[in-house]
Amino acid sequence: MSSKRKRTTLRPMRKRLVHTSSGPIEIEISENRTHGLWVAVSPFAESGWQARPTKAWMSKQNAGESLASFLEVFVPLPAAEAAQLAAEVQGSWREEWAKSGGEAATRSLERWTNVVVAGATVVVLLGLTGVGLVIWLAVT
Repeated sequence: MSSKRKRTTLRPMRKRLVHTSSGPIEIEISENRTHGLWVAVSPFAESGWQARPTKAWMSKQNAGESLASFLEVFVPLPAAEAAQLAAEVQGSWREEWAKSGGEAATRSLERWTNVVVAGATVVVLLGLTGVGLVIWLAVT
C-alpha cells in the first residue's frame, strides 16, 4: 500500500486578473512587516501575452506615491479608474486575501525566515570563533 501525504502549500501571495480600460492586468498582493502591502502588477496585451515586465508597489517603500498614482502611470489608467482599483485592492481584496489564509501564511513564512537567518548567523559566528581559536593556538 502506498501512503499519500497531504501537502501544505504556503500561499502568502494571491493573484487576480482584472479587465481595465487599458487591457487586462494581473494583480498579485501580499503583506509583510518590511514592505507593508506589496502589490505587483503585470499588464497584458489584448492578445493575451504579457505586454511589459511586472512592476511592484510597496506601501512602505514607494516614497509616498499612492497605489492609485502608481496604477495611473504604470498601467496606464484614467485617474478615476486607478483610484477605484486601488481602493478595491487596499480594501475588499486585501480582506479576502487575509481571510483566505494569506496573512497566516505570510506570518509563518516570516517566522521560518527568521529561524533560518538566526541559525546561519550562529553557524558563521561559531566558525569565526573556531578560526580565531586556531590562529590563537598557532601563535602561542
